[in-house]
Amino acid sequence: MRARPELARRGLLTAALALALLLVGVTGWQWWQIRSARASLDAAQADQIARRLLRCARERELAGCVSAEDGLRWARLDGSPFGAQEWGVDPFPEVSGDPRGSPLTLDDGYLRAIVPLPPDGPPPPDGPPPPDGPPPWGQRGPPPGSGPDDRSALHFDFQPLFSAAVERRAGGSFALATAAGLLLVTAALSLHRALARAEAAEADAARNRELATMGTMSAVLAHEIRNPVAALLGNAQLLAEEYDNEQVRHVVGAARRLRTLTENLLAFAQTGEVRRATTDPAAPARAAVGERGTVDASTAPREWSLDPDRVEQLLRDVVDNAPTPVEVLVTELDGQLVYTVRDHGPGLPTGDVERLFEPFFTLRARGTGLGLAIVRRLVHAHGGTVTADNHPGGGAVFTVRIPR
Repeated sequence: MRARPELARRGLLTAALALALLLVGVTGWQWWQIRSARASLDAAQADQIARRLLRCARERELAGCVSAEDGLRWARLDGSPFGAQEWGVDPFPEVSGDPRGSPLTLDDGYLRAIVPLPPDGPPPPDGPPPPDGPPPWGQRGPPPGSGPDDRSALHFDFQPLFSAAVERRAGGSFALATAAGLLLVTAALSLHRALARAEAAEADAARNRELATMGTMSAVLAHEIRNPVAALLGNAQLLAEEYDNEQVRHVVGAARRLRTLTENLLAFAQTGEVRRATTDPAAPARAAVGERGTVDASTAPREWSLDPDRVEQLLRDVVDNAPTPVEVLVTELDGQLVYTVRDHGPGLPTGDVERLFEPFFTLRARGTGLGLAIVRRLVHAHGGTVTADNHPGGGAVFTVRIPR
């Protein structure tokens, strides 16, 4: 059942990422297309400026035809019926271009256009030419018989305002699409993590309810069988004093294991409450380890709020499950008290790591499977977490984290 929510979360994240890539890809492709078409856009702007200037120049002086919206800074007009006119100062008098070519880019970002005048009068109205008519105005070349020095043309410098504005809008759309895509992916990631945390919290709550029910049942069973087990063990020990044989020793051993099981059941049922006190966090670790290993508390905080008896109990259960000697490191990391217990044994089976803290799951032949379950309940009662893994250098490592 958990696979379906996880699959839905991955599908949501994948869909958000695909939508963001599509949005960025489309706007980026449009921006690239517009950048590639700048020469055509500049030529169209030059043609539009030339048409307006020539129409206006038939009625007034060239200086009266210049508009600030065109981005012009210099213009020269030579030819019939306009005569010789010039507006502004040519900043590059040595620069010439092809009258039939695209506008020439100057050093300062302006474009220079040279438009040959039509031999038969003013430019025609805007729109496509007749199918069988002459080529469009502005694309004809110089009149027949004119040389390279012929001045029957309109020369002007202008800023590529139109292509710059179109490219700026396309670039803005691309930036906006990129920001929207990042926001979409970020929101999807945040939602994915929030849903994962909610599912984990729900699973923890369900597991805690199961453990609480199991703890209640364990307490009832332990109380019911504790007295009969004590009587059985006492009589078996008395019998062993009179008859020392294999059968009697077997009965005594079985009675002791049964008593241990009842004690573990009672401990499992009574681990729900902690009594915090400000104490030295290294003291419970030293008491739990004893002579079975070493404790490194050089980076441990001076004091911490915890239940020292419960922490000693959970660390003792971890140490009892580990091959000796063990190494315990007490430190503070990211606002949490961390106990790291490492042994140098064969390590943990890969497929059983997640089940180690489940009640009644054990890897030991005579284990009850309640020791690490009690550890997890005690750690959760402190609001912390416990994990187990194999150490890269060999052996197993258990990590207990208790928040401040």
